[in-house]
Amino acid sequence: DSKLPSAVRNTLLELFGQIEREFENLYIENLELRREIDTLNERLAGEGQTIDGAELSKGQLKTKGKRAT
Repeated sequence: DSKLPSAVRNTLLELFGQIEREFENLYIENLELRREIDTLNERLAGEGQTIDGAELSKGQLKTKGKRAT
């Protein structure tokens, strides 16, 4: 049993529902962007290209370690 008045409880439930939907949308957008990045990285790797001081490996960019002298 909740000690909160029903109006307050309903408002909180509605707000938490909105927050949950926003997180779901961000999660889906993040997955889509990761897939797009992986696709682009695979395309670049297939063409043998690298990006400024980085090498493509298994769909992710791995920076080459450089030491300052």
